[in-house]
Amino acid sequence: MRGTAFVRVAVAVGLAFGLLVEWGSAARAAELTVEGDVLKIDGEIRPGDEGTLATILAQGDVKTVSINSPGGDLGTGLKMGEQIRKAKLTTFVEAGVREAASAAAYIFMGGTERIVKGPRGVGVHAFFTPSREVKKMVRQKSGDELVATLNEFERRTQESTMAVVEYVMKMVEDVRIVREAVKSGSDAMTWPDANRLLDMKVATKLVEYTPDELPDGDWVYEVTVAWLAGWLDPSRPDAIDEGARAILERYLADEDRAAALRRDIDTILERVNPPSRAVALDRIVRPLTDQLVQQAVERSAEAANAPPR
Repeated sequence: MRGTAFVRVAVAVGLAFGLLVEWGSAARAAELTVEGDVLKIDGEIRPGDEGTLATILAQGDVKTVSINSPGGDLGTGLKMGEQIRKAKLTTFVEAGVREAASAAAYIFMGGTERIVKGPRGVGVHAFFTPSREVKKMVRQKSGDELVATLNEFERRTQESTMAVVEYVMKMVEDVRIVREAVKSGSDAMTWPDANRLLDMKVATKLVEYTPDELPDGDWVYEVTVAWLAGWLDPSRPDAIDEGARAILERYLADEDRAAALRRDIDTILERVNPPSRAVALDRIVRPLTDQLVQQAVERSAEAANAPPR
């Protein structure tokens, strides 16, 4: 059955560009907010977001679009990218903080100037699980009906694939990012480094982090200790009990534990390798502080429930 075999190839190509995927289904819908002359896009891209974007851009105040999105509906992403290009806006992403993946990567490409801050910021992927509709179609149809449906699916997939290639060529005049998407694999997002994005014309400008924005062991340790010390305040809304505060206070005063904490932080820093202090706060300081506070709370509860000696 040549038609069926051919459409499998077409489906694979279509999925390579995120055309029929359940990508980001668990993410929140995109929020579009304006701060000064910066429009922030946060969350999953869904049909209808292009209308919200059009309404905001009609006010004429936006100059830069800052993107933080895992992707979503590709067709909507292409429309939003077209709107951004028509308005001659700058797009912006930041490694580990405000990144554009999947469909959102194509929104980023809509900028006339496309700024990447830090070592990365744009992610592309090959394909993920086909949508429920495609699975249902294959299960419920057979024979000539299935072949006809698959052939129609092939036609639409080819049209969509060409639309993506034409869009990328129009926006960045280079389709190498498409090849990056295709070869990324079925279960991983590829994040080309910033210099590679510049080489492929996906980015037009790179911004390096300043020394004050880069995390190191001393800074992470000092911030972690400060956050832990903040839990000693009994007036904070989420205050822990007195016993847990006493445990934390002893912990912070213990030089051996302080040295061990510093060694742990150095190990975590080497493993996580956060590109900026903002990322270090989210991926190291916050979870480490939460863990130590939780341990203090649990030890306090155990002490309170222990039988008297």
